[in-house]
Amino acid sequence: MKFTAFFFTALAAAAAPQLDKRCRIGYGITPCWIRWDYSECMAYIPTGVTYKFDHANKKIVIDGLCDTCSAALVREEARQREGSWTTTFGRVKDIGNGTFVISDAIEWAMEFMESLPPHPQSWATSCED
Repeated sequence: MKFTAFFFTALAAAAAPQLDKRCRIGYGITPCWIRWDYSECMAYIPTGVTYKFDHANKKIVIDGLCDTCSAALVREEARQREGSWTTTFGRVKDIGNGTFVISDAIEWAMEFMESLPPHPQSWATSCED
C-alpha cells in the first residue's frame, strides 16, 4: 500500500507544471504605471497609459492612469519606506487628471520604462485588480 501511495505521489509531482522562472520584484508595492506579468517575469506599459521622456530635464510624464493609481501614490508616500516607488524612480508627483510626473528621474529608470512594450491585453490597465 505504501508503494502505491508513493508511486502516485511521484507520478503527480512529475506531471505538475514546473516553474521555469521566478520573479523577484522586491518587498515594495509595484508602481501602478507599470503592469507586471509575474508568470513570465515581464513588465509592460498598462493599457491606456503613455510615457513621455525628457532626457535633458530628467523628467517622465505618465498619462492615462486610473484614479486608484493616485490613491496608491498617497498610500505609498505615507509609508515613507526607503526604496519606495515614490522615490526610487525620482520624485513622483500626481498632477491630476490621471497624470504623474517623475522629476529628477534616474537614468536606469528612464531606460527601463523606455524599453517596456504595451501590455497585449486590454484588461491590463493601471487600475487595482
